[in-house]
Amino acid sequence: MCIRDSNSNVSLLKTSAASAYFWDDFLLDLTSTTFPHSFYSNTYFTFDGTHTNGFDNGKDAYYIGNSVLPGLPTMYSTTGGQKFLRNALPTLNGTVIIPLTINTATAGVFQINPVNLNKLPASACVKLYDVATATLHDLKTGPYSATVSANATT
Repeated sequence: MCIRDSNSNVSLLKTSAASAYFWDDFLLDLTSTTFPHSFYSNTYFTFDGTHTNGFDNGKDAYYIGNSVLPGLPTMYSTTGGQKFLRNALPTLNGTVIIPLTINTATAGVFQINPVNLNKLPASACVKLYDVATATLHDLKTGPYSATVSANATT
């Protein structure tokens, strides 16, 4: 399925029958076993020599918040002061640090699950640093779990 803007014929939403996710990228999937409602929050990453550290039209997707159900947990990445749901970045080369933010109105235990690690170079080091607990976790070994306070941004 593909939803297009009728004025520009640009794809707005694309899903694949082979995947439950919007894009076939490396992504981080935010889940919780303690949150009282179902929610869906992912942040996507794609790396290519044609992408920049800024906004790449047709590649990046801005994070615009959740105005429909504002209490649900959300996650996004930040590059150059801009918030992204999908972050298209240059080819991985050396150390790349990508800040992530999780917002939630309800306290709970949340997991950050890596999906499609095969979309990254086999030699890529994929580590998450939790600034709240000063914990470094290798996502190649599995999901990271953290307790997040209500109305916290971490």
